[in-house]
Order: sequence, then structure tokens, then C-alpha cells
Amino acid sequence: MARARSGGGGIVVALVCSVVVTIVFAFTSLWLYVQKGNVTEEMNNAKKDLAKFVTSGEKSRDEIKAYMASSGSVVGQLLAEKDALNTKLIQSNSKISQLNSAFKAAEKGKSDADNAAQQSASMAQQAAQDLKQTKLAYNNAEQSLNQIVDANAADAAAYNKKIDQMGQNLKGQMAQTRSELQLQIAELNRKNESLNGEVIRLQEELNAGKKLGDATPDITTADGEIVSIAQQDTDLVYINRGRNDRVLLGMTFEIFPAGELIKLNEYDELRGKATIEIIKVDENSATGRIVKRHRIGKAVTTGDQIVNAVYNPYAGQKFYVYGDFDLSGKGAATREDFKQVTNMVKRWGGTITDKLTADIDFLVLGEEPPIPAPVTDSITDPALIAQMVRAKKEYEQYHELVGNALALQIPVLNQNRFLALIGYYER
Repeated sequence: MARARSGGGGIVVALVCSVVVTIVFAFTSLWLYVQKGNVTEEMNNAKKDLAKFVTSGEKSRDEIKAYMASSGSVVGQLLAEKDALNTKLIQSNSKISQLNSAFKAAEKGKSDADNAAQQSASMAQQAAQDLKQTKLAYNNAEQSLNQIVDANAADAAAYNKKIDQMGQNLKGQMAQTRSELQLQIAELNRKNESLNGEVIRLQEELNAGKKLGDATPDITTADGEIVSIAQQDTDLVYINRGRNDRVLLGMTFEIFPAGELIKLNEYDELRGKATIEIIKVDENSATGRIVKRHRIGKAVTTGDQIVNAVYNPYAGQKFYVYGDFDLSGKGAATREDFKQVTNMVKRWGGTITDKLTADIDFLVLGEEPPIPAPVTDSITDPALIAQMVRAKKEYEQYHELVGNALALQIPVLNQNRFLALIGYYER
């Protein structure tokens, strides 16, 4: 009995398990069926959505296959191409706009060109009319001018004949003038030879220290003397002339030995012992510094004479200065050095006159002009003849002044003697 109940219980358990499994399977099958329906619906919806983008027939096309074979999505590629096309479209629209603007400008240019062409045509027509009128006026003027030329042809021939006659007369006058000039030149040469002889005679008298046959040379007195010499500086000397005696700063004096005759008409550059320049002026005395020594071995001593041809302690002297001077000794006499000489005379109390008169104290002469060459018949250049005549006149005037000064007993100082007697030295 007990074994029979045991076998019946196992069947029940098995039956219960079978029922449970069946229920679970049924529920599982039902759930799977439901899920399959959902999946099927989703697949159908997906197919519908896909059909909106591409149909089954379109999938077989090569370009669609190429899109599907690429890494990106077909839509992404299409959107990218769409953006690229939009960009190209914008660029094309811009170019179209530019072309439209250019076309409008071209149309305006064509319109302006048409207007200009019309204006040019009008101007050309007007110019043609003006040219026609100008040609007409030119022809009329040419005709009138030809009439005037024809009318004056006879007068021109008469004038030419008259000019030829005047030329012949002028040639005759020139020949006569040349002959007269040659006679004058011959006379001037004769006078020149006579004057040269007189000049040589006067020059010999001057070199011998004569004045109008007087054998006694002109001498001048000293303007003062050296009263003392500085012990510590032997180039400093003291003279017995000062401010009350018209001595000025910068004035120079030539120092001659005591008792030596100071000749005016020595035409070589006879210098004293030394030259001093005044560096200090007191009322009745002055201090001078020796700036140049001329006689080697001859010391400056107390009692030596001082001389300056321009200076006069009592009154100013009158000078007539003539010619060009060469103060630097370079062989080129200039008017600038003439001005420097006159300035020295004025600065040291002398007076410059503009002509030689009997009350002149000194005649100061610059460089002597060279003896001019005679004018011969072979010289025909008028400019050269005028230059030679001018040189002859300067030469004669120079020696005429010398003769007049000798006649008036006025001392004559050439450049060298003048510079020596004023103590001039080149600074």
C-alpha cells in the first residue's frame, strides 16, 4: 500500500511540472510572438521610411550603389553635395551680378561712345567748314602778299644798289682812316722815342740822388729817438714820442743809427737797423717791440733815430699816391694793395690828395709800368692798337708825374723806399 502512494505522488509532481512548463512556454511563445509583431511593424515602418529616401528600384542604380559603398551615410553625402552646390550657386550668382554690372557699364560706354561719335562727326563737319574758309583766306592773303612783293621788288633793287654804293664809299673812308692812323702812329712813336730819352735822363738823375741838377740827395729828419731799452726783454724799446705827439697804437717806425743821413730818394730797399711796432702809448712816450731786424750784427741802442715818412709829430702831411702796388712781393701789383697804402697813410695821420700840387709833401709811386712796344704798320687789330695806346699813356703819365714832382721839388718815394721809411713789414 505504501509503495502505491509513492508512485502516485511522483506522477502528480511530474504533471504539475509539465503544466508549469507548458504555461511558461505558452507565455514565452506569446511574448515572442508579440515581440515579433513589434519587430515586424518596426521593419515595415523602416522600409517605408527608407522608401521615402530611396526606392528599391533606385537602389540598383550605380550612383546609389557608390554612395552606399562609401563610409559615410548617403544622406550625409547628399547634404554635403547640396552645400557644395549651394556655394557654387552663390558664386555663380555673384559672377552673374558682376557680368550684369559689366554689361550695364558696357551699354553705358557704348551709349557714351555713340554720343562722342556724334559730337566728333559734328566737330569734323565744322572743322571741314573752317578749313575751307581758312584755305580761302590763305589764298586771298597769298595773293595780296604776292602783290606787295611784286610792288616792293623795284624798291629792293634800288636799296641794294644804294647799299653797294655805300659799301664802296665806306671802303674808301676806311682806307683814308687807316692812312691817317698810320701817320698818327708814326708821330706817336717819334714822341715816344723822345720821351723815352727824357725818362732815361730823369731816371739817371733819380738814381744818382739828384733833383733838377742838384747833386745833393734829399734827406729827412728823424721823427724821434730811442730813449731806453728794456733790460729783461731787449726787443722792447721806449721812444720819446707819445699820445701828445700823435703816436698811435700799431704804428711802425724804422730805426736808423744815430747821426746817419736818412735819404728819401734811395730807390733800392735801404732799410734801417730794425722795425718796431708801437704796442703801448703814454702821454709823452711810447713802447715799441722790435718785429724785424734788418742789419745783422747791428744792435739797437739808446739814441738811435726813428723814422716814419707818413708820421709828423706836429701836423698831418699830404700824399699823392699813384699806381698799383705789390706789398707781398709776389710780382703782381693790384689795386687792393693801392687801397692798403692809402689806408696806412690815413690811419697814421696823413692826407690823401687827388692831384699833384705844390703843397704835396710826398709823391708815392707804385710799380713802374713797363716800356710799351711801339705800334707798327703790321698791327691792324683795333683792340690791340687801343691796348698798346693805353699802355703807352699809362707809361707816359707815370713818368710825367715824376717830372712834375721834381719840378715842384716834391720828394718822390717808390714802393720800396716808402715801405722802408714807414717800417712796413708783412704780418
